[in-house]
Amino acid sequence: MEQNSFGQILSAQTLEERGKNGWALYRIPAIAATAAGTVLCCCEARSESGDWSSQRIFLYRSTDGGAVFADRVPVAEGAEGRAVHNPVLLPEGDKVHLLWNEEYRRAYHAVSLDDGLHFGAPVEITGALEGFRPEYDWNICALGPGHGCVLDSGRLIVPLWLGRGRPLDPEGRIIEHRPTVSGVIYSDDGVHWERGGLVSAPLENPNETTAAALPGGELLLNLRHESRTMYRAVARSGDGGRTFSAPIFDRQLPDPMCFGSLAADGERQVFLNCASNARYPFADRIHLTLRMSRDGCRTWPLSAELDPCGGYGDVCLLPDGKTACCLYERQDGDRFDLICARISLNPVPVGNEKEPHL
Repeated sequence: MEQNSFGQILSAQTLEERGKNGWALYRIPAIAATAAGTVLCCCEARSESGDWSSQRIFLYRSTDGGAVFADRVPVAEGAEGRAVHNPVLLPEGDKVHLLWNEEYRRAYHAVSLDDGLHFGAPVEITGALEGFRPEYDWNICALGPGHGCVLDSGRLIVPLWLGRGRPLDPEGRIIEHRPTVSGVIYSDDGVHWERGGLVSAPLENPNETTAAALPGGELLLNLRHESRTMYRAVARSGDGGRTFSAPIFDRQLPDPMCFGSLAADGERQVFLNCASNARYPFADRIHLTLRMSRDGCRTWPLSAELDPCGGYGDVCLLPDGKTACCLYERQDGDRFDLICARISLNPVPVGNEKEPHL
Protein backbone atom coordinates (compact mmCIF):
# COMPACT_ATOMS: atom_id res chain seq x y z
CA MET A 1 0.00 0.00 0.00
CA GLU A 2 1.39 3.38 -0.98
CA GLN A 3 1.50 6.12 1.63
CA ASN A 4 -0.82 8.53 -0.17
CA SER A 5 -4.41 7.99 1.00
CA PHE A 6 -7.59 8.90 -0.82
CA GLY A 7 -8.15 12.63 -1.07
CA GLN A 8 -4.64 13.76 -0.21
CA ILE A 9 -3.70 16.91 -2.13
CA LEU A 10 -0.45 16.17 -3.95
CA SER A 11 -0.06 19.68 -5.35
CA ALA A 12 -2.18 22.77 -5.93
CA GLN A 13 -1.67 25.99 -7.81
CA THR A 14 -3.62 29.12 -8.51
CA LEU A 15 -4.17 29.51 -12.25
CA GLU A 16 -5.98 32.84 -12.04
CA GLU A 17 -6.94 35.49 -9.48
CA ARG A 18 -9.80 37.97 -9.57
CA GLY A 19 -8.80 41.22 -11.24
CA LYS A 20 -5.41 39.98 -12.45
CA ASN A 21 -3.98 39.58 -15.96
CA GLY A 22 -6.46 41.88 -17.68
CA TRP A 23 -9.81 40.42 -16.63
CA ALA A 24 -12.19 41.15 -13.79
CA LEU A 25 -13.05 37.55 -12.98
CA TYR A 26 -12.29 33.96 -14.02
CA ARG A 27 -15.10 31.45 -13.69
CA ILE A 28 -16.75 28.24 -14.96
CA PRO A 29 -13.92 25.67 -14.89
CA ALA A 30 -13.56 22.75 -17.30
CA ILE A 31 -10.86 20.08 -17.09
CA ALA A 32 -10.02 16.87 -18.95
CA ALA A 33 -7.09 14.49 -19.35
CA THR A 34 -6.11 13.07 -22.74
CA ALA A 35 -4.95 9.52 -23.39
CA ALA A 36 -1.38 10.83 -23.41
CA GLY A 37 -1.82 12.19 -19.88
CA THR A 38 -2.00 15.83 -20.92
CA VAL A 39 -4.24 17.89 -18.65
CA LEU A 40 -6.32 20.59 -20.32
CA CYS A 41 -8.19 23.31 -18.44
CA CYS A 42 -10.60 25.98 -19.66
CA CYS A 43 -12.40 28.87 -18.03
CA GLU A 44 -14.36 32.01 -18.83
CA ALA A 45 -12.44 35.29 -18.48
CA ARG A 46 -15.05 37.96 -17.77
CA SER A 47 -14.78 41.72 -18.17
CA GLU A 48 -17.37 42.04 -15.39
CA SER A 49 -18.73 39.60 -12.85
CA GLY A 50 -22.05 38.86 -14.54
CA ASP A 51 -22.89 36.01 -16.91
CA TRP A 52 -23.56 38.45 -19.77
CA SER A 53 -20.29 40.39 -19.63
CA SER A 54 -17.85 40.47 -22.54
CA GLN A 55 -15.94 37.20 -22.26
CA ARG A 56 -13.15 35.09 -23.66
CA ILE A 57 -12.44 31.39 -23.10
CA PHE A 58 -8.85 30.52 -22.20
CA LEU A 59 -7.11 27.14 -22.38
CA TYR A 60 -4.31 25.96 -20.06
CA ARG A 61 -2.21 22.92 -20.95
CA SER A 62 0.01 20.67 -18.81
CA THR A 63 2.09 17.75 -20.06
CA ASP A 64 3.13 16.53 -16.58
CA GLY A 65 -0.22 15.54 -15.12
CA GLY A 66 -1.30 18.99 -13.97
CA ALA A 67 1.81 19.98 -12.02
CA VAL A 68 2.96 22.78 -14.36
CA PHE A 69 0.93 24.61 -17.01
CA ALA A 70 2.08 26.47 -20.09
CA ASP A 71 0.89 30.03 -20.65
CA ARG A 72 -2.81 30.35 -21.28
CA VAL A 73 -4.08 30.74 -24.85
CA PRO A 74 -7.46 32.06 -26.06
CA VAL A 75 -9.62 29.46 -27.80
CA ALA A 76 -12.94 31.32 -28.16
CA GLU A 77 -13.84 35.00 -28.20
CA GLY A 78 -17.10 36.76 -28.95
CA ALA A 79 -17.60 40.06 -30.69
CA GLU A 80 -17.27 43.21 -28.59
CA GLY A 81 -19.65 43.07 -25.67
CA ARG A 82 -20.80 39.52 -26.39
CA ALA A 83 -20.50 36.52 -24.08
CA VAL A 84 -18.81 33.26 -25.01
CA HIS A 85 -19.32 30.81 -22.20
CA ASN A 86 -19.77 27.28 -20.86
CA PRO A 87 -16.64 25.55 -22.17
CA VAL A 88 -16.86 21.75 -22.44
CA LEU A 89 -13.78 19.56 -22.98
CA LEU A 90 -14.10 16.05 -24.39
CA PRO A 91 -11.04 13.89 -25.22
CA GLU A 92 -11.67 11.08 -27.70
CA GLY A 93 -8.68 8.89 -28.55
CA ASP A 94 -6.11 11.15 -30.19
CA LYS A 95 -8.63 13.99 -30.59
CA VAL A 96 -9.85 16.66 -28.20
CA HIS A 97 -13.27 18.23 -28.70
CA LEU A 98 -14.02 21.71 -27.36
CA LEU A 99 -17.58 23.03 -27.26
CA TRP A 100 -19.02 26.31 -26.02
CA ASN A 101 -21.92 28.75 -26.32
CA GLU A 102 -22.38 32.32 -27.45
CA GLU A 103 -24.97 34.61 -25.86
CA TYR A 104 -26.95 31.60 -24.57
CA ARG A 105 -28.39 31.13 -28.07
CA ARG A 106 -25.76 29.40 -30.20
CA ALA A 107 -23.43 26.43 -29.75
CA TYR A 108 -20.02 25.79 -31.33
CA HIS A 109 -17.61 22.86 -31.72
CA ALA A 110 -13.88 22.76 -32.51
CA VAL A 111 -11.45 19.83 -32.67
CA SER A 112 -7.76 19.43 -31.85
CA LEU A 113 -5.70 16.72 -33.55
CA ASP A 114 -2.49 17.43 -31.62
CA ASP A 115 -3.37 16.76 -27.98
CA GLY A 116 -4.87 20.18 -27.35
CA LEU A 117 -2.07 22.33 -28.75
CA HIS A 118 -4.20 23.79 -31.53
CA PHE A 119 -7.88 23.71 -32.41
CA GLY A 120 -9.43 23.89 -35.84
CA ALA A 121 -11.96 26.46 -36.97
CA PRO A 122 -15.17 26.37 -34.93
CA VAL A 123 -18.34 24.97 -36.48
CA GLU A 124 -21.78 26.06 -35.32
CA ILE A 125 -23.86 23.13 -34.05
CA THR A 126 -26.94 25.01 -32.84
CA GLY A 127 -28.96 22.88 -35.26
CA ALA A 128 -28.63 19.93 -32.89
CA LEU A 129 -30.32 21.98 -30.18
CA GLU A 130 -33.07 22.99 -32.57
CA GLY A 131 -34.04 19.33 -32.57
CA PHE A 132 -35.45 19.75 -29.04
CA ARG A 133 -38.06 22.32 -30.09
CA PRO A 134 -40.93 19.90 -30.81
CA GLU A 135 -40.67 18.78 -27.18
CA TYR A 136 -39.37 21.97 -25.54
CA ASP A 137 -39.51 25.32 -27.35
CA TRP A 138 -36.45 26.90 -25.72
CA ASN A 139 -35.15 30.43 -26.12
CA ILE A 140 -31.98 30.09 -24.05
CA CYS A 141 -29.41 27.29 -24.00
CA ALA A 142 -26.10 26.31 -22.44
CA LEU A 143 -23.82 23.30 -22.73
CA GLY A 144 -22.22 21.56 -19.75
CA PRO A 145 -20.17 23.20 -18.44
CA GLY A 146 -17.16 21.05 -17.56
CA HIS A 147 -16.55 17.97 -19.68
CA GLY A 148 -18.38 15.39 -21.76
CA CYS A 149 -17.88 11.64 -21.90
CA VAL A 150 -17.46 8.77 -24.37
CA LEU A 151 -19.67 5.66 -24.16
CA ASP A 152 -18.39 2.14 -24.82
CA SER A 153 -19.98 2.39 -28.27
CA GLY A 154 -17.81 5.40 -29.09
CA ARG A 155 -20.74 7.82 -28.86
CA LEU A 156 -19.78 11.30 -27.62
CA ILE A 157 -22.06 12.76 -24.95
CA VAL A 158 -22.32 16.43 -23.94
CA PRO A 159 -24.85 17.54 -21.28
CA LEU A 160 -26.83 20.75 -21.68
CA TRP A 161 -29.75 22.70 -20.30
CA LEU A 162 -32.48 24.63 -22.10
CA GLY A 163 -34.67 27.43 -20.78
CA ARG A 164 -37.74 29.50 -21.54
CA GLY A 165 -36.79 32.90 -20.18
CA ARG A 166 -37.93 36.40 -21.02
CA PRO A 167 -36.03 39.51 -22.21
CA LEU A 168 -34.98 41.70 -19.33
CA ASP A 169 -32.49 44.15 -20.81
CA PRO A 170 -32.70 46.91 -23.47
CA GLU A 171 -30.93 44.73 -26.04
CA GLY A 172 -33.55 42.02 -25.76
CA ARG A 173 -31.16 39.52 -24.20
CA ILE A 174 -32.89 36.86 -22.13
CA ILE A 175 -31.37 37.38 -18.71
CA GLU A 176 -33.95 35.25 -16.91
CA HIS A 177 -32.91 31.58 -17.18
CA ARG A 178 -36.02 29.89 -15.83
CA PRO A 179 -37.88 27.55 -16.31
CA THR A 180 -35.35 24.94 -17.48
CA VAL A 181 -34.88 21.31 -18.48
CA SER A 182 -31.67 19.25 -18.79
CA GLY A 183 -30.55 16.72 -21.36
CA VAL A 184 -27.76 15.73 -23.73
CA ILE A 185 -26.62 16.03 -27.31
CA TYR A 186 -24.57 13.23 -28.86
CA SER A 187 -22.35 12.47 -31.84
CA ASP A 188 -21.49 9.09 -33.34
CA ASP A 189 -18.85 10.43 -35.74
CA GLY A 190 -17.34 13.37 -33.85
CA VAL A 191 -18.69 15.79 -36.47
CA HIS A 192 -22.48 15.69 -36.59
CA TRP A 193 -24.48 16.25 -33.41
CA GLU A 194 -28.01 15.17 -32.55
CA ARG A 195 -30.46 15.79 -29.75
CA GLY A 196 -30.73 13.19 -27.02
CA GLY A 197 -33.19 12.81 -24.18
CA LEU A 198 -34.46 15.40 -21.71
CA VAL A 199 -34.87 15.26 -17.93
CA SER A 200 -37.33 17.49 -16.09
CA ALA A 201 -40.22 16.43 -13.81
CA PRO A 202 -40.35 15.99 -10.89
CA LEU A 203 -37.31 18.28 -10.59
CA GLU A 204 -37.74 22.03 -10.39
CA ASN A 205 -35.55 23.75 -12.99
CA PRO A 206 -32.84 21.15 -13.59
CA ASN A 207 -29.92 22.93 -15.23
CA GLU A 208 -26.13 22.50 -15.20
CA THR A 209 -25.59 18.77 -15.51
CA THR A 210 -22.60 16.44 -15.50
CA ALA A 211 -22.43 13.01 -17.17
CA ALA A 212 -20.37 9.84 -16.94
CA ALA A 213 -20.15 6.58 -18.88
CA LEU A 214 -20.58 3.62 -16.53
CA PRO A 215 -19.59 -0.04 -17.02
CA GLY A 216 -21.91 -1.93 -19.33
CA GLY A 217 -22.66 1.07 -21.52
CA GLU A 218 -24.93 2.86 -19.05
CA LEU A 219 -24.97 6.67 -19.04
CA LEU A 220 -25.54 8.54 -15.79
CA LEU A 221 -26.58 12.18 -15.45
CA ASN A 222 -25.94 13.96 -12.16
CA LEU A 223 -28.04 17.11 -12.03
CA ARG A 224 -28.09 20.48 -10.36
CA HIS A 225 -31.69 21.65 -9.79
CA GLU A 226 -33.77 24.08 -7.75
CA SER A 227 -36.07 21.63 -5.98
CA ARG A 228 -36.55 22.23 -2.29
CA THR A 229 -34.70 18.99 -1.47
CA MET A 230 -31.07 20.08 -1.32
CA TYR A 231 -29.49 16.93 -2.74
CA ARG A 232 -28.17 16.09 -6.19
CA ALA A 233 -30.48 14.27 -8.58
CA VAL A 234 -29.50 11.40 -10.89
CA ALA A 235 -31.04 9.89 -14.03
CA ARG A 236 -29.83 6.89 -16.02
CA SER A 237 -29.93 5.87 -19.67
CA GLY A 238 -29.42 2.43 -21.19
CA ASP A 239 -29.94 3.51 -24.80
CA GLY A 240 -27.01 5.85 -25.33
CA GLY A 241 -28.67 9.01 -24.04
CA ARG A 242 -31.80 8.90 -26.20
CA THR A 243 -34.05 8.52 -23.15
CA PHE A 244 -33.56 8.74 -19.39
CA SER A 245 -35.16 7.25 -16.32
CA ALA A 246 -37.16 9.48 -14.00
CA PRO A 247 -34.67 11.41 -11.84
CA ILE A 248 -34.29 10.54 -8.18
CA PHE A 249 -32.53 12.35 -5.34
CA ASP A 250 -29.22 10.94 -4.14
CA ARG A 251 -29.35 11.73 -0.43
CA GLN A 252 -25.66 10.89 -0.08
CA LEU A 253 -24.84 14.04 -2.07
CA PRO A 254 -25.87 17.31 -0.41
CA ASP A 255 -25.66 20.32 -2.71
CA PRO A 256 -26.27 24.09 -2.38
CA MET A 257 -27.53 24.47 -5.99
CA CYS A 258 -24.07 24.70 -7.54
CA PHE A 259 -22.36 23.04 -10.48
CA GLY A 260 -20.71 19.73 -9.58
CA SER A 261 -18.70 17.25 -11.62
CA LEU A 262 -18.79 13.50 -12.26
CA ALA A 263 -16.03 11.50 -13.96
CA ALA A 264 -15.56 7.77 -14.51
CA ASP A 265 -12.78 5.45 -15.59
CA GLY A 266 -13.61 1.76 -15.81
CA GLU A 267 -14.91 0.62 -12.44
CA ARG A 268 -14.22 3.90 -10.62
CA GLN A 269 -16.42 6.97 -10.46
CA VAL A 270 -15.57 10.25 -8.72
CA PHE A 271 -17.82 13.17 -7.87
CA LEU A 272 -16.80 16.69 -6.87
CA ASN A 273 -19.07 19.37 -5.41
CA CYS A 274 -19.68 21.73 -2.52
CA ALA A 275 -21.14 19.26 -0.03
CA SER A 276 -23.52 21.62 1.75
CA ASN A 277 -27.31 21.67 2.10
CA ALA A 278 -27.31 25.45 2.53
CA ARG A 279 -28.80 27.56 -0.23
CA TYR A 280 -27.41 30.69 -1.87
CA PRO A 281 -25.53 33.08 -1.61
CA PHE A 282 -22.03 32.10 -2.69
CA ALA A 283 -20.98 32.05 0.97
CA ASP A 284 -22.78 28.72 1.21
CA ARG A 285 -20.66 27.17 -1.55
CA ILE A 286 -18.40 25.52 0.98
CA HIS A 287 -16.90 22.12 1.87
CA LEU A 288 -15.55 21.27 -1.57
CA THR A 289 -15.56 17.46 -1.39
CA LEU A 290 -14.33 14.62 -3.60
CA ARG A 291 -16.04 11.22 -3.38
CA MET A 292 -15.37 7.86 -5.01
CA SER A 293 -17.67 4.98 -5.95
CA ARG A 294 -17.05 1.55 -7.45
CA ASP A 295 -20.67 0.44 -7.93
CA GLY A 296 -21.97 2.75 -10.64
CA CYS A 297 -22.52 5.76 -8.34
CA ARG A 298 -24.97 3.92 -6.08
CA THR A 299 -22.83 4.35 -2.96
CA TRP A 300 -19.95 6.71 -2.11
CA PRO A 301 -17.88 5.02 0.62
CA LEU A 302 -14.81 7.25 0.23
CA SER A 303 -14.82 11.02 0.62
CA ALA A 304 -12.40 13.80 1.41
CA GLU A 305 -12.93 17.52 1.93
CA LEU A 306 -10.43 19.23 -0.36
CA ASP A 307 -11.14 22.82 0.63
CA PRO A 308 -13.37 24.45 3.27
CA CYS A 309 -14.31 26.98 0.58
CA GLY A 310 -15.51 26.18 -2.91
CA GLY A 311 -17.58 27.07 -5.93
CA TYR A 312 -17.94 25.53 -9.36
CA GLY A 313 -15.55 22.58 -9.76
CA ASP A 314 -14.68 20.08 -12.47
CA VAL A 315 -12.76 16.82 -12.04
CA CYS A 316 -10.93 14.38 -14.33
CA LEU A 317 -9.12 11.08 -13.82
CA LEU A 318 -5.55 10.70 -15.07
CA PRO A 319 -4.44 7.65 -17.06
CA ASP A 320 -2.05 6.60 -14.26
CA GLY A 321 -5.05 5.23 -12.32
CA LYS A 322 -3.83 6.88 -9.13
CA THR A 323 -4.58 10.56 -9.53
CA ALA A 324 -7.42 12.97 -10.14
CA CYS A 325 -7.15 16.62 -11.12
CA CYS A 326 -9.67 19.18 -9.91
CA LEU A 327 -10.12 22.67 -11.31
CA TYR A 328 -12.30 24.75 -9.02
CA GLU A 329 -13.36 28.21 -7.96
CA ARG A 330 -12.39 29.29 -4.47
CA GLN A 331 -14.16 32.28 -2.98
CA ASP A 332 -12.99 33.57 0.39
CA GLY A 333 -14.09 37.08 1.22
CA ASP A 334 -13.05 39.38 -1.62
CA ARG A 335 -10.79 36.75 -3.16
CA PHE A 336 -12.01 34.63 -6.05
CA ASP A 337 -9.30 32.30 -7.33
CA LEU A 338 -9.24 29.50 -9.90
CA ILE A 339 -7.23 26.58 -8.49
CA CYS A 340 -5.98 23.34 -10.02
CA ALA A 341 -5.22 20.55 -7.53
CA ARG A 342 -3.79 17.06 -8.04
CA ILE A 343 -5.47 14.52 -5.73
CA SER A 344 -4.46 11.01 -4.66
CA LEU A 345 -7.04 8.30 -5.35
CA ASN A 346 -5.32 5.55 -3.37
CA PRO A 347 -7.77 3.96 -0.93
CA VAL A 348 -7.18 3.83 2.78
CA PRO A 349 -5.43 0.66 4.08
CA VAL A 350 -7.58 -2.32 5.10
CA GLY A 351 -8.61 -1.97 8.75
CA ASN A 352 -8.78 1.83 8.52
CA GLU A 353 -11.90 2.27 6.43
CA LYS A 354 -13.16 5.48 8.03
CA GLU A 355 -13.84 8.14 5.46
CA PRO A 356 -10.80 10.46 5.54
CA HIS A 357 -11.42 14.20 5.69
CA LEU A 358 -8.63 16.73 5.35
